[in-house]
Amino acid sequence: MMLYSMLIIAYLLGSLSFAIIVSKCMKLEDPRSYGSQNAGATNVMRSGNKKAAIFTLLGDLIKGLLVVVVARFITHGIDGGDAIVGLCGVMAVIGHIYPIFFKFKGGKGVATAIGVMLGLNPYLAMLLVVTWIIVFKLSRVSSLSAIIATLMSPLYAYILMGNSSYFGATTIVAFFVVYKHKDNIIRLIKGTEGSFKQKKPSEDHLDDVVHIAAVTEGIIEETVNEEQIDYYDILGLSKNATDEEIKEAYHTIKSRLPDGSTSVKFVYSAAQLEEAYATLSDSVKRKAYDDAYLKFSEEQGD
Repeated sequence: MMLYSMLIIAYLLGSLSFAIIVSKCMKLEDPRSYGSQNAGATNVMRSGNKKAAIFTLLGDLIKGLLVVVVARFITHGIDGGDAIVGLCGVMAVIGHIYPIFFKFKGGKGVATAIGVMLGLNPYLAMLLVVTWIIVFKLSRVSSLSAIIATLMSPLYAYILMGNSSYFGATTIVAFFVVYKHKDNIIRLIKGTEGSFKQKKPSEDHLDDVVHIAAVTEGIIEETVNEEQIDYYDILGLSKNATDEEIKEAYHTIKSRLPDGSTSVKFVYSAAQLEEAYATLSDSVKRKAYDDAYLKFSEEQGD
C-alpha cells in the first residue's frame, strides 16, 4: 500500500508543470500555444521572459530532486528501497511529460530527469550536464545535446553506482525523454533541426526590410534557400494564420523584447521578426514567400 501511495504522489508532484504554472502567475501565454508548443523552460524562453524560463527550469528540476530525496528518506533501511526510489523518480518524469492536471500535455522531461539523477547521485547529474555542454559546444544543437546526455545516463548510473535498480530506472527515464524528442530526431536526420548557428542580419538589412515597399519573388527565394528561415515559426503561427493573427503575434512578441535586445525565440533576431512581419503582412510578399518556401520544402523532402 505504501509503495502505491508513493508512486501516485511522485506522479502527482511530477504533474506540476512549472512552465504552465509560472506562465500563468506571470501573466504570460500558455507555452503550449506558441513556439514548439512544449511545456518546458526552453519554450518559455521563447516568450522573451528570461525570469519565467529560469523559474520554470528550477521548478521542474527541484520537483524531480524532491521526489527522490523524500523517497530515499522514507525507504531508508527497507529491503528493495532502491527499486522504490528509482520507480518514484520514473513516475515524477512521467508525470511531467503526461501531467494529469494539464490534460496530459506536458514537457519533454529533461529538467525533471536531471533533478531525479541529482537525487540518485550528484555526480550522475554532473556527468549529464557536462555531456550536454560538450555536445552543445560541438553541435550548437540543444535537442541533440539533451538526447545524447539522456542516452548516456544509464551507462553513467551503472558505472557510478553499479545498482541494477538505478540502472533500470535511468533506462526507463531515458526511453521516455528520448521518445518525447522524436520530432527533433526526425529533423536532425533531415538536417532541418534548429541550432544556435544562425547569423544575425545586419542593421542595414533591417532598414531594408522596414522601409522597402516591395520584395521580389527572387529575393524571397534567395532568403529561404540560404537562411532557411520559417517566418511563420518566428511568429509562432501556422501557415493558415489570418492577417489579424499575424499582426497580433508580431506586436505580442515585439512588446516582450527588452530595450536594445536582438533576441527573439533564441535563434531569431529582432531583424528577422521585422522581416517576417513585413513579408507575411503583405499579401503579395506572403504569396511569393509561401510559393518559394513550399518549393524549398519539397526539394528537402519535408
